[in-house]
Amino acid sequence: MIEAIELSARRHGRQVLDGVGFQVRPGQVTGLLGLPGSGKTAVLRRMLQLDPGGGRTLYDGRTFRMLRHPMRTVGVILDPLALHPGRTVGGHLRLALSADPGAAPGGRRERIAAVLDVCGLSDQLRTRIAELTEGMTVRLALAQALLGDPEVLLLDEPEYGLEPEGQDWLNALLRAYAAQGRCVLVTGQNTDAMVLRADRILVLDEGRLVGQRTARQAARDLSGDCVIVRTPQVLRFAAVLVAAGAEPTQLDGACLEVRGLDRARIGDLAFRNEIPLHELAVRSAADDPVVAVLEACRRPPAVLPVQAPATVQVPEHAEAEVAMPFSGSDPLETESAAESALLSVIEMPKSASEAPTEPPAAAPRSDDTVATEQESVR
Repeated sequence: MIEAIELSARRHGRQVLDGVGFQVRPGQVTGLLGLPGSGKTAVLRRMLQLDPGGGRTLYDGRTFRMLRHPMRTVGVILDPLALHPGRTVGGHLRLALSADPGAAPGGRRERIAAVLDVCGLSDQLRTRIAELTEGMTVRLALAQALLGDPEVLLLDEPEYGLEPEGQDWLNALLRAYAAQGRCVLVTGQNTDAMVLRADRILVLDEGRLVGQRTARQAARDLSGDCVIVRTPQVLRFAAVLVAAGAEPTQLDGACLEVRGLDRARIGDLAFRNEIPLHELAVRSAADDPVVAVLEACRRPPAVLPVQAPATVQVPEHAEAEVAMPFSGSDPLETESAAESALLSVIEMPKSASEAPTEPPAAAPRSDDTVATEQESVR
């Protein structure tokens, strides 16, 4: 069994985990569900003592660093696509086994062949990782996690990159692994996929564990509002509700969660069967933070609309007529008019050599010149 006790962590001055504690029981697939940024990967890294922080995680009473053969106890996937593209499939698995020589007591070659057969990669032993598809790369990461035949699997969103048929294969593999009495903890951000994969769902929101549900309860919570009924004759009233077509679920010794009938119909059934009621209230999904996270994880990612460029508005008083070139009857006249308009607005620079000169001053006239001019006038 895995016990996570008060896990806490800070990153860049922000609290990413705040007192997260839970148990992963053997024989079950436990899902850790949350939106992106809720702290799912941070939980796994703290469980493996990869990041500093508070709290501790015990694997049958021992922390991860106290394990003699970690690969035989814990199989891990943190980033299924973070594999060296230049290595071959067989070379990658041999390198992984070299980190823990005692992880494959039956022989490395035999163990590698076994996990490749389980993951459907038997014919890819000499294929380079760069030549694999995303789905095959995820299967290789899962094969690495299974190398030591561990008692515990910690998988961070292992479905990322898997082909559609690989989703069903992954669900069947995890359930078969848990059926052997082992512990499986898998994270995800899709409620519908988690309901099909896990037996118990832990809901994480902003670094805090807000609640847990079984897969059946999570599916029922997503069906809509429910009616909370509290009565001292809980078993008798549950039988009456079932006969009327409702789906009651006992929350505690005197409380029922009823779906399939409205509050008026439930109250009428209690009156007709002389069953006292201490509470009859409608609980909306928005009132429960667990249901709110489940609903949020069902929504598709938001797509930002493409913004059109801003339009330029011309004021009314700035109207102008645009004359297209060669719009007149005679191209030559149009060209000469355009040249005249251009010359009228362009002022050519004047150099010093082109400065205007003043006219010469008139020479002084003598008396003989004046007499000559008078005689010519006569």
